[in-house]
Amino acid sequence: MRARLGRPESRTVVVWAALTAVICGLFSAALATWAAWHTARPLPDATETTAIVAEVLPGREVNEVETGAALFTFYSQPLRPQDLKALLFPDGGEYQQGATVATVKAVPPAAQQETLALAQRRLRETGW
Repeated sequence: MRARLGRPESRTVVVWAALTAVICGLFSAALATWAAWHTARPLPDATETTAIVAEVLPGREVNEVETGAALFTFYSQPLRPQDLKALLFPDGGEYQQGATVATVKAVPPAAQQETLALAQRRLRETGW
């Protein structure tokens, strides 16, 4: 690095150049991650979730669909400015990925392992 920067009088320029490279790399990675999540597809709504369950588990009716509040949640809610203190001093497990949950209340027609195998096969067949 010193050869590329010329022959500076002190060696601290190498340290500053390395720190600048690391900081620029971190900011670039953070910006790329932010852009990726802000352009990501949102969680499925109730209609889409019902259609997915109908494809994966044919013949089952969805009783209830609980849609996710956001792609990532903070104590099950979207991140808000008043959560800054808890975000800086975490207690663990508060920042998590959001989810859409479908409830199917019925007696399964087959054993658990058979139902799981059917769901996995149907997911593969439909391109998941």
